[in-house]
Amino acid sequence: PEADTMRMLAHFSGRRFDLAGLAERFQSSVGKAYTAAVATVPAQIVTADLDTAYRIAEFILSNLPLAEIPSRAAVETYVREYFSAADGGFRFSCDQDFLTIK
Repeated sequence: PEADTMRMLAHFSGRRFDLAGLAERFQSSVGKAYTAAVATVPAQIVTADLDTAYRIAEFILSNLPLAEIPSRAAVETYVREYFSAADGGFRFSCDQDFLTIK
């Protein structure tokens, strides 16, 4: 839930996703019959230009039903503000959480 892409989703949708909380609720409801664990795999998105970074951000945002679709200008402003890299490109974390139940 702390990856840059998840922060962007929260910014534009007001919603947060947290598999760790889900795992805890599941574990408390089933006791020792099952175990629930979350593993995070770090990932980065790196682009050389704003247009590519915008298109990736737009794709990520399109995976949720949003009450109001943000304008291109709003998304580009967000990308410039939060994803700009020192080399002039854009870099944002896109860590993936996996919930395993055994």
